[in-house]
Amino acid sequence: MNMTSISISYFFLILSAICLIFFIYFKIIVINTSEHSNHRKKIIGSMKNPKAWRRNNNIMSYIFLFWTIISFSAFAYIKYFLGSRLISTIYIIAFLAIMVVSIAFFGLKRKSTH
Repeated sequence: MNMTSISISYFFLILSAICLIFFIYFKIIVINTSEHSNHRKKIIGSMKNPKAWRRNNNIMSYIFLFWTIISFSAFAYIKYFLGSRLISTIYIIAFLAIMVVSIAFFGLKRKSTH
């Protein structure tokens, strides 16, 4: 199945916006659990290893920042440099699979350290 490059470019724009939202979410968690934050006690509570938890959330935020940059770069390339043509959806599926595998890999690695 083929899709137009214009619709695929906007797909990447939406994907980069979603990844940016997750990046901001994880960064807010990390910032709100810092040593000098008023919200630290409410969020952390009685965790066994809050430093590892903060480190893992920080790593996840940077993973989502990476995918934000890659998705936005794909949007810009397809939108402004590729022109109007048909693109196979296999490329989209492969991109999403690599993205999900990388996030799941670091998510599972994150859970296995506890």
